[in-house]
Amino acid sequence: MDIDPSVRSSGMGGASNAVFWDHVTNHWGNPALLGYQHGLSYEYGTTKLVPTLADDVEFNTNVLKLGGGGLGFAFSGKPFGAGGVDLDYGESEGTDPSGNPTGTFSSYERVDAWSFGISAARTAESIAMMTGHDPQSWSRYGDVSFGMTGKHLEISLAPGFAGETDASDLGLLVRLSPTEFLPGMRDVVGLDLSYGWSDLSFSSDPVVFPTPPEEEVSEHERRGYAGRIRFDWPDMTTTLGGPTWIWEGLRPLVSFGMADDHARIGVESSRYETDSNGWELTIANVFSLRGGHYQDLLGDVDGDTDGWGVGIPIGQIAGVRYDFARVPQARDSDLGELERHSASAWVDVMRIWRSTR
Repeated sequence: MDIDPSVRSSGMGGASNAVFWDHVTNHWGNPALLGYQHGLSYEYGTTKLVPTLADDVEFNTNVLKLGGGGLGFAFSGKPFGAGGVDLDYGESEGTDPSGNPTGTFSSYERVDAWSFGISAARTAESIAMMTGHDPQSWSRYGDVSFGMTGKHLEISLAPGFAGETDASDLGLLVRLSPTEFLPGMRDVVGLDLSYGWSDLSFSSDPVVFPTPPEEEVSEHERRGYAGRIRFDWPDMTTTLGGPTWIWEGLRPLVSFGMADDHARIGVESSRYETDSNGWELTIANVFSLRGGHYQDLLGDVDGDTDGWGVGIPIGQIAGVRYDFARVPQARDSDLGELERHSASAWVDVMRIWRSTR
């Protein structure tokens, strides 16, 4: 529950709460980001958490997202039973009270979740269109989004020693794009500013095991700020020639974003704070370079992060991408940096349908 699944965010120092752009937003950190979901997408991620000590301890994620018109959903194990967020501790050897081997068993922690997010401006535009009115482009100038997640946590540490509980998340996102008020500029350069807030696992009961003690679930109170500047070439489609829809997938040609997050994590009697900041440079939606810094003084983590991503956009109707990130661990742990990997694919079915009509 305390490990953020987003590899993209990891490359940016863990900052993501207000990062709304791109097809791979971090709804786990802020479910309000699902208000910007377009089409159907699948995301897979994997990380070996202690590769120098145990190569079979893996953190894997599988997420299915669906959205459009200002409303988005994410399913990770719920309600279909497949995928989820899974921390696998690998195989262990069991023994009886006399120390005799009893065979191997698997230990794991698994979170199944469902999420939704809604963008107020985009939803209003969609309603206006469906009721036969001419929708105003309110979402170009700014927006407010809300989101919620329901999670079910299951922990199995040994045969007969397991527990489970449920938890809920809330999220808010506020965005302003001031350059959209300047018609002569907005096709060439754009500026987006955003604020994100989320409260993760704010409502949960302790995990009760067959024998004491019970384990409380950590609450994450997050807030984040982000800004992005983007540059475009309005005459690209006519100057380069060829199918217009292909070039549309390369927009914006250049974008540079920065983000800063702060989190308070823990239970009522004990909390600690983390700080994350990072940046992302993206060229034509094909290549992204990332960097950042993550600080968790209680966990003795204080170091730089880096990452990159490469994608193949197929116009604005589909695409695939691979992302990589490298993050530090506790300074005195003698553990090397974590290397995180993810792959994603998306397709905008509604855009394809509209283009064929």
